[in-house]
Amino acid sequence: MSNTPVQDPPALGGSSDSGQTLPSRALPPATDAPGSKRVCFYKSGDYKFSGHRMIITSRTFKTFDALLDALSKKVPLPFGVRTITTPRGTHLVRALDDLQDGGAYVCSDQKRVKPLNLDEVTRRQVPWNTTRALSSERRRRQGLRFGFSGRGNEGGGRPVKVTERAAVRTPRKLVVIKNKDPSVKRTIVLQRRTAPTFDALLDYLSQILQFPVLKLFSTDGRRVDGLAALILCSGVVVAAGKEPFKLGGFRFQRAGQAAQILYVENVEPAAQQARPHTGDHRGFYEALKAVYGPSHQTLSPLRSTDGQALLSDKVSILNRWSEHFQALFSADRSVDSASILHIPQQPVKSELDEPPTLEETTKATQQLKSGKAAGIDGIPPEIWKHGGPALHAKLHELFVCCWEQGELPKDLRDAIIITLYKNKGEKSDCSNYRGITLLSIAGKILARLLLNRLVPAIAAGHLPESQCGFRSNRSTTDMVFVLRQLQEKCREQNKGLYITFVDLTKAFDTVSRKGMWQILERLGCPPKFLSMVIQLHEGQRGQVRVNSDLSEPFPILNGVKQGCVLAPTLFSIFFSMMLKQATEDLDEDDSVYIRYRLDGSLFNLRRLQAHTKTHKQMIRELLFADDAALVAHAEGALQRITSCFADAAQLFGLEVSLKKTEVLYQPAPKDEYHLPHIKIGDTELKTVHQFTYLGCTITSDAKIDKDIDSRLAKASSAFGRLSKRVWNNKHLKQDTKISVYKAIVLTTLLYGSESWVTYRSHVRLLERFHQRCLRTILGIHWSDYVSNVEVLERAGVIGIEAMLLKTQLRWAGHVYRMEDTRLPKVTMYGELASGHRDRGAPKKRYKDRLKWNLNACHIDDRRWSTLAADRNAWHSTIHTAVSSFEGSRIANLKDKRHRRKNRNTTAPNPDQTFPCSRCRRT
Repeated sequence: MSNTPVQDPPALGGSSDSGQTLPSRALPPATDAPGSKRVCFYKSGDYKFSGHRMIITSRTFKTFDALLDALSKKVPLPFGVRTITTPRGTHLVRALDDLQDGGAYVCSDQKRVKPLNLDEVTRRQVPWNTTRALSSERRRRQGLRFGFSGRGNEGGGRPVKVTERAAVRTPRKLVVIKNKDPSVKRTIVLQRRTAPTFDALLDYLSQILQFPVLKLFSTDGRRVDGLAALILCSGVVVAAGKEPFKLGGFRFQRAGQAAQILYVENVEPAAQQARPHTGDHRGFYEALKAVYGPSHQTLSPLRSTDGQALLSDKVSILNRWSEHFQALFSADRSVDSASILHIPQQPVKSELDEPPTLEETTKATQQLKSGKAAGIDGIPPEIWKHGGPALHAKLHELFVCCWEQGELPKDLRDAIIITLYKNKGEKSDCSNYRGITLLSIAGKILARLLLNRLVPAIAAGHLPESQCGFRSNRSTTDMVFVLRQLQEKCREQNKGLYITFVDLTKAFDTVSRKGMWQILERLGCPPKFLSMVIQLHEGQRGQVRVNSDLSEPFPILNGVKQGCVLAPTLFSIFFSMMLKQATEDLDEDDSVYIRYRLDGSLFNLRRLQAHTKTHKQMIRELLFADDAALVAHAEGALQRITSCFADAAQLFGLEVSLKKTEVLYQPAPKDEYHLPHIKIGDTELKTVHQFTYLGCTITSDAKIDKDIDSRLAKASSAFGRLSKRVWNNKHLKQDTKISVYKAIVLTTLLYGSESWVTYRSHVRLLERFHQRCLRTILGIHWSDYVSNVEVLERAGVIGIEAMLLKTQLRWAGHVYRMEDTRLPKVTMYGELASGHRDRGAPKKRYKDRLKWNLNACHIDDRRWSTLAADRNAWHSTIHTAVSSFEGSRIANLKDKRHRRKNRNTTAPNPDQTFPCSRCRRT
């Protein structure tokens, strides 16, 4: 950049290497300070970002990092501005002196920059300007400012003329609310292009609101007749058709003083009193919903059955949903009879047939979760929970009567179905939604009673160890940790790893109910107990609810009810029987084996060489509900496992989604990557280099860089959503903002961090984001010269490194306290049964990270397991050790900053000699 000649500032400046003109008007040179540079910055790869113009002087930016921080707030990039180049990306800007007057540059948050053709960048739209009559108060103040009192010219001079009208900029944004449905609203930008006339504006609003807009009203019911009246409105209007104005909840759109007072009096105390560490998670997150603001659920258009037409009116959408669920729940699903007979008949658990006791009914009632939606009878769960012993006794009598007669009232099994978007795929496709059934609360109590008997008697003995979905003391972290451990050990011991991530099409909704009852009978369910489970499902009818409209009832013949507490356990039993049949004919060599030994030190690998004292654990699948990951060391082995899985799924009436099922291959360190060819039938599955498994990004190189980038992007999005309502809200206390930041942003940022093996570069990246968020919350600008240590002290939070220490040490203790057969414990204490290590130090492993964490907290790595055996004592030890670590880190940073500020900046004396401390030679 230094050898590029500096050009005189033209009317439309251009960069030195591109020769392209800036699509912006040059700033007047008369206002520029001496030595100033007029520069425009654009966003990498974004032709819709019209650029940010700045005047750079020695007073505004003293360092290049200060310029990057300022640009990070102006140029919308996920991780802030890190790189500045010329538009073609050929020259990198490293200092303020590299910037040229009148130049154009491109900003990026990555090392590489996408080149921009400045001629194609969208020009910034100029908003309308109009005139508005001045109020009497404003005219009076303006007259006083010019020495005119309004009673004549007492000073004898000529009275100064005060203008009666002033130029007023039209509101750039206009919030439009639907008249009959305040939940439907759109925010538009007023531009001459979209609304040259008032009639054109009405046509434009009709398109975006999807109904004919004929009239506009202000929020207090006054008619808006033209553009002039629209300009004088408060920025919020109500769109209506032929119907008259309907007074609704429109006043909440105004950010008036009353709304601010109501917000502070209600939301902040709820957020302050209900915090996660007090155990009131539900109350805290209810307060956070209020902080986020109301969710406006709009009626999304749907594609017709043939996919040709797009349905937009309410009746057509309701009929389309009804048609979709009827086809889904009424399809003929069955399980192969030979597969059912192949399941060994277990002894009948006759104790399950005993009628329910009052204690069981009361316990099931108290296990209800408050705040849940009521079913078709409209009775909420709070009535049943707090109805008292008399209501519980009557409910118990009803259950005993139904138990003896073998029949249930239809209100206990009928359901209302609502849809929930999966946040992936087109919104117009019905298959991208999940159907949730709203059931009668009394039916849920009976289902909970049955579940309390089913889990210890049937499910506990037949669910595989690899299934962690909807089971107590198990979570997604277990399976993510096991998968990362397998990747790490395969890399360490020079073994390849092939993974098939299987996706089942509507797994819960396509379970064959007849096959489910036959499986439960084979597993030992007695007739009366099984009859009650069947009565909760057979004869069920459902209605789809869209907004407040209900469809016609239709029969539900298949699937377990999503929304019922029995559904996850019933599906897990069904799925485990299918998986057992899929794997029984496979060769044992097709699996991944872990050799482990639980006694001795975790960090001593020599103990695993004593083969007589070690155990072997086979790992073939990792399951969380219907999410399955099949693993193998060889491509042929994975092909056989995948084929057997698909064949068994077909026998049990389930369907593997060929489009969403993907394969990931991690080659051994010394092997070259080759594309695996895994097929189901005649269809070859897609091979990927990264896959999002249970919310975490798994890559073919066993690194966590992509996962951390994904976490940063999601945390940045969560932080941005709260900018207006929380961070920039002057009525909220700082403690409330920090509590929201911890509960929302930090939990999103550090999800899955228990299994991370971090390097210093990862910690720096996370710390940088942490500091940027805290500075935004506290209102600290870069020009305030506040150190990172002082930011943490003002916010009352610890650094990211200390958070990672606490999270990973707690997880290590949790794994140690697990049962000896649990897969996370087996993989942490073991190694691959086959494979060899290379000479030299391996890449950093999880146990290396754990040992460093223990040493950093001054915990003896030889006796840490003794402390971890007691959960409370381990947590207390971690809390004390992490606090000491953070205190030492803060003290070191302060000392380092103090020495840097006070060091001698004078030039060294070339004649000065330095004697050696040992031999005293100079």
